[in-house]
Amino acid sequence: MARVLSAFQAYQRDDRRIRELNAQGRLKEAVAFNTGLAAGQSNADFGLLATALDDVQAVNQQAMDRAVAATDDDLDATTAAVGGALLAAALVLAVLGVRPRLREFA
Repeated sequence: MARVLSAFQAYQRDDRRIRELNAQGRLKEAVAFNTGLAAGQSNADFGLLATALDDVQAVNQQAMDRAVAATDDDLDATTAAVGGALLAAALVLAVLGVRPRLREFA
Protein backbone atom coordinates (compact mmCIF):
# COMPACT_ATOMS: atom_id res chain seq x y z
CA MET A 1 0.00 0.00 0.00
CA ALA A 2 2.92 2.35 0.59
CA ARG A 3 3.82 1.98 -3.09
CA VAL A 4 0.27 2.90 -4.10
CA LEU A 5 0.28 5.95 -1.83
CA SER A 6 3.64 7.11 -3.13
CA ALA A 7 2.57 6.66 -6.75
CA PHE A 8 -0.71 8.46 -6.12
CA GLN A 9 1.06 11.39 -4.48
CA ALA A 10 3.41 11.65 -7.48
CA TYR A 11 0.41 11.65 -9.80
CA GLN A 12 -1.26 14.36 -7.71
CA ARG A 13 1.92 16.47 -7.99
CA ASP A 14 1.80 15.96 -11.75
CA ASP A 15 -1.81 17.14 -11.80
CA ARG A 16 -0.92 20.29 -9.87
CA ARG A 17 1.96 20.97 -12.28
CA ILE A 18 -0.30 20.54 -15.31
CA ARG A 19 -2.82 22.96 -13.80
CA GLU A 20 -0.06 25.47 -12.97
CA LEU A 21 1.34 25.33 -16.50
CA ASN A 22 -2.13 25.81 -17.94
CA ALA A 23 -2.85 28.73 -15.58
CA GLN A 24 0.39 30.36 -16.75
CA GLY A 25 -0.81 30.10 -20.34
CA ARG A 26 1.74 27.41 -21.19
CA LEU A 27 -0.83 25.00 -22.64
CA LYS A 28 1.57 23.30 -25.04
CA GLU A 29 3.96 22.45 -22.18
CA ALA A 30 1.05 21.28 -20.02
CA VAL A 31 -0.17 18.93 -22.74
CA ALA A 32 3.36 17.63 -23.37
CA PHE A 33 3.87 16.97 -19.67
CA ASN A 34 0.43 15.37 -19.36
CA THR A 35 0.96 12.97 -22.25
CA GLY A 36 4.68 12.36 -21.75
CA LEU A 37 5.92 8.84 -21.09
CA ALA A 38 9.35 9.79 -19.77
CA ALA A 39 10.07 9.16 -16.10
CA GLY A 40 8.57 11.93 -13.99
CA GLN A 41 5.95 12.90 -16.55
CA SER A 42 2.25 12.41 -15.95
CA ASN A 43 1.57 9.34 -18.09
CA ALA A 44 4.65 7.57 -16.77
CA ASP A 45 3.59 8.29 -13.19
CA PHE A 46 0.07 7.13 -13.98
CA GLY A 47 1.51 3.88 -15.32
CA LEU A 48 3.36 3.38 -12.03
CA LEU A 49 0.13 4.06 -10.11
CA ALA A 50 -1.84 1.62 -12.27
CA THR A 51 0.79 -1.08 -11.79
CA ALA A 52 0.83 -0.55 -8.02
CA LEU A 53 -2.97 -0.76 -7.89
CA ASP A 54 -2.94 -3.91 -10.03
CA ASP A 55 -0.46 -5.50 -7.64
CA VAL A 56 -2.66 -4.70 -4.63
CA GLN A 57 -5.70 -6.05 -6.45
CA ALA A 58 -3.81 -9.28 -7.25
CA VAL A 59 -2.93 -9.75 -3.57
CA ASN A 60 -6.57 -9.16 -2.60
CA GLN A 61 -7.79 -11.58 -5.27
CA GLN A 62 -5.42 -14.30 -4.04
CA ALA A 63 -6.64 -13.80 -0.47
CA MET A 64 -10.26 -13.99 -1.64
CA ASP A 65 -9.59 -17.14 -3.65
CA ARG A 66 -7.97 -18.80 -0.62
CA ALA A 67 -10.86 -17.78 1.65
CA VAL A 68 -13.47 -19.11 -0.79
CA ALA A 69 -11.57 -22.38 -1.22
CA ALA A 70 -11.31 -22.77 2.55
CA THR A 71 -15.03 -22.27 3.08
CA ASP A 72 -16.16 -24.44 0.16
CA ASP A 73 -15.43 -27.49 2.27
CA ASP A 74 -17.61 -26.15 5.09
CA LEU A 75 -20.76 -26.23 2.97
CA ASP A 76 -21.84 -29.85 2.79
CA ALA A 77 -25.26 -31.43 2.19
CA THR A 78 -26.21 -31.30 5.87
CA THR A 79 -25.49 -27.59 6.14
CA ALA A 80 -27.45 -26.91 2.96
CA ALA A 81 -30.40 -29.01 4.21
CA VAL A 82 -30.50 -27.20 7.55
CA GLY A 83 -30.36 -23.84 5.77
CA GLY A 84 -33.18 -24.88 3.43
CA ALA A 85 -35.31 -26.09 6.34
CA LEU A 86 -34.81 -22.80 8.21
CA LEU A 87 -35.74 -20.83 5.10
CA ALA A 88 -38.89 -22.93 4.61
CA ALA A 89 -39.84 -22.45 8.28
CA ALA A 90 -39.34 -18.68 7.97
CA LEU A 91 -41.61 -18.59 4.90
CA VAL A 92 -44.33 -20.62 6.64
CA LEU A 93 -44.19 -18.40 9.71
CA ALA A 94 -44.34 -15.26 7.56
CA VAL A 95 -47.40 -16.54 5.72
CA LEU A 96 -49.10 -17.50 9.00
CA GLY A 97 -48.30 -14.10 10.47
CA VAL A 98 -49.58 -12.12 7.49
CA ARG A 99 -52.66 -14.22 6.77
CA PRO A 100 -54.91 -12.67 9.47
CA ARG A 101 -54.12 -9.18 8.17
CA LEU A 102 -54.84 -10.20 4.58
CA ARG A 103 -58.27 -11.55 5.62
CA GLU A 104 -59.22 -8.05 6.72
CA PHE A 105 -59.05 -6.90 3.09
CA ALA A 106 -61.03 -9.82 1.64
